[in-house]
Amino acid sequence: MKGFFQAIETLAACTETTKSVLDGCIASLSRSDDLQAFAGLLQSCFNSLAVVSAPSSHQPEAEGKDRPDTDVESTALHWLRRAESVFQIYSRVFGGAIKGHAPECWESLGFFDSLDFSSPTGKDTTELIKELMFETSYTTTLFMLAQAYSNDDDRTEAAKYCQQTLQRQLQFAGHTEALLTRLGVENHKAASTDGDTVPVPPSDWLVSSVVRIDPIEWASNASTLGEYYLACGHYEATLECLLSAWTVLEDPQLKHCRKTDNINKSGKDSDAPVLTGPSQHMPNFCQAKADVAKRMINFALSLMDIGSKRITDEEPEPETSTDASPQYGTLFQLCTDKALVEAYNGPMADDKQQLNCHETIKTLSTPPKEYAAAAYLFRWISRLLPVATAFYTMDDRCTEAVELSCCHARAYSYIAIYESDPTRQVCTACCI
Repeated sequence: MKGFFQAIETLAACTETTKSVLDGCIASLSRSDDLQAFAGLLQSCFNSLAVVSAPSSHQPEAEGKDRPDTDVESTALHWLRRAESVFQIYSRVFGGAIKGHAPECWESLGFFDSLDFSSPTGKDTTELIKELMFETSYTTTLFMLAQAYSNDDDRTEAAKYCQQTLQRQLQFAGHTEALLTRLGVENHKAASTDGDTVPVPPSDWLVSSVVRIDPIEWASNASTLGEYYLACGHYEATLECLLSAWTVLEDPQLKHCRKTDNINKSGKDSDAPVLTGPSQHMPNFCQAKADVAKRMINFALSLMDIGSKRITDEEPEPETSTDASPQYGTLFQLCTDKALVEAYNGPMADDKQQLNCHETIKTLSTPPKEYAAAAYLFRWISRLLPVATAFYTMDDRCTEAVELSCCHARAYSYIAIYESDPTRQVCTACCI
């Protein structure tokens, strides 16, 4: 069985033979007694075929012609949709309960000879490996779907899969650590030379398959997703993305697994949300916080800009939108109470202070109509500026430092519009 799937993975992705064989496997999954034996391996196979396939059928030479259908054999989307369908079929058959019913995977087969199945620990470890790797493989599918739709400039689908990927990365972060802790595995690979014939231990290549969550990378991706929601006018979703990014950076349970070899890099020719992956460089922790702070500042300024235009009749009140905006807390199911308190009342606020979450969220995600609401946004900006300027200094990063200075001036110009006292208006204008 293992050799069969290894052979499939080496076939060219666009051959008709491969397509017919794998599509036949999918069609039989829902009625096959071998569902647990094949689903995980098929999903991994489809992910591998997506990697070696053309990323998109929207090629430059197609300009001026009708855009071709992206669901064709030669594209990554073709195989990723099939990988997605494997997981969906499996979940439907088992009622969404993967725990205790996980299919075989390459990693569980690799550990078959290295664990004592007569002991409860060995059996439980194998089940944990199967569960985690099946879920992780599906997360990888979603990750690549976000990239594929971004390449096709489908911002809505890219954002949907980006959000699902980020949510699942958080959901299974604890499971990943539990597995690696149980095996006593450190995140390293065995050193080897060209002449070394010793096989790599299963625990080492398991680490290559299991990706620990990187708080810096996750926060960067979440805050980037927030910019998409901001452009769509989904302000609560934007706020959740930004405060979730801040919370993850501040979470001491995740700081120990920060990596230093990743960078947030989006496509230059596309503004569709795109997840970042491994790269040669990664902003350090200070830059990560500064970048999230900058996006929070821009978000608050955008709200004040919209609100100020509405109260001065430069911009009409929007009509009721038929496009439902995600409610705060539904994207990642992450507790952001501490970040909410800091954004609303400042970092020195009493942790035991009773917080009206609904009022706080509304104030921080709605274009203000009066001075009191605008003042909260103004103070939030004022507290974030030192965080951003601590990294983006005038000596080292002049361009960003000047931009932040302009943000400070803009904040004063907006709050002056809401100020009704002429004397205070003059004082505010002097600060611009």
